[in-house]
Amino acid sequence: MHQYTLTFSRTTESEYTCLPFSFEATVRQPARAVWNEWQNTLSNHETSWLWPTQYSRPRVDAWPPRAGGVITLVYQMPNPYDLSAPPRHLEYDFDITAYDDEAMFLDYKEGAVHPFLGGGKVSVKAIDADSCLFSWAGMYQHLSERRSREAAGDIFAYYFNMFFTALAQNIRRNVGY
Repeated sequence: MHQYTLTFSRTTESEYTCLPFSFEATVRQPARAVWNEWQNTLSNHETSWLWPTQYSRPRVDAWPPRAGGVITLVYQMPNPYDLSAPPRHLEYDFDITAYDDEAMFLDYKEGAVHPFLGGGKVSVKAIDADSCLFSWAGMYQHLSERRSREAAGDIFAYYFNMFFTALAQNIRRNVGY
């Protein structure tokens, strides 16, 4: 049985460096239960088993989430060049561009001060009555000529792999594959 797949890559297209990512996990729990847990991460991440809070902490500006709303993430960003250094605390907003509780998806894009352009989509789809596919995919990009973004892109790649691996571990530990 498929457990999870994580991809992260880096490509250059015209003047942009693109950082596409994808995470998919088969979860042994009904789709609605997993979607409700995802929503719980946004309303009260401290009680949720899903979100890897050691890397970031989410909150939304209004409940329930809605298109036009905002997700704020407070990151604990590790330094891949010095693993003994304390993580940097960074805060960025993301605009919710689409949200559908019935269809179980949320789309978002970068807020005004995010260092990259782009966003992603989180969705939950039933496989059968007792399992579902949890997906989180998107892409970020930055102007290739901005050298300061090159280093940030390296940190971003390191962070994403740690975050999604921890997310997979949370799923395995709490409900299984």
